[in-house]
Amino acid sequence: MSGECSRTSTPYRWVERPLYKDTDNPGAPPEGYNSLFPWDTELTQEYRLNGIRAGKLYPYVEDVTLYHCPADKNLNSPLPTYAAYRSYSIPGLMNSEDFTQRTGWPGYVPPYGWRTVALPDGGSMRLKLAEKRQDIVSPARKYVFVEEDGASANQPYNLGGFVLMLQGYWSWTDWPAPYHGNQSVLGFADGHVDVQRWTDLRTICIMKRQPLPGTTVLPSMIQPDNPDLDYMRRGYLACE
Repeated sequence: MSGECSRTSTPYRWVERPLYKDTDNPGAPPEGYNSLFPWDTELTQEYRLNGIRAGKLYPYVEDVTLYHCPADKNLNSPLPTYAAYRSYSIPGLMNSEDFTQRTGWPGYVPPYGWRTVALPDGGSMRLKLAEKRQDIVSPARKYVFVEEDGASANQPYNLGGFVLMLQGYWSWTDWPAPYHGNQSVLGFADGHVDVQRWTDLRTICIMKRQPLPGTTVLPSMIQPDNPDLDYMRRGYLACE
């Protein structure tokens, strides 16, 4: 299996969407042109595992159980469509999916189209993808794996990338999973793993999809001066 996956895994994604077969390669010409993939309503766990096996990371680990956190209970969902298996995502700026466009299959990074973020002082910041390990600045502070609960956003599987700041400097786009209560486990680029405790009620409520205390309103994804968001934002900027 591992030799076959090494030859047929997609050359650009660390993990794939659910697939009929782990040798499928959707999206990348010529072999993936018009290739079929399961509709969300017909997903099975085997299709989800096939997407993991087809990803570029799998030949290095060869164990699908490493992609699932035991505290992630989505597998127990009474709705098969939302019984997501994978518990982890990779930050967009770790070359996961934070880009404007990709061109030239199987190219890793577009020659143009970097995203920029408006800063509170009126300036802007250009986001840069880390293509190589050497591109990562201060690897002990830059996370590579983050727990993400796709089911909380009504997704039948995690899309692969953990993205921040699509609505500006102080905005969540994705948020950490509540698998461990008010804290999350992060894996960093230097190889260490740490548990980060969240302190801002806005973070905790958006993670758990609960209204803010004393209200019936879910917190906005735009959360100025949230120290949890600031921590994740600083760890997200792989090349800064």
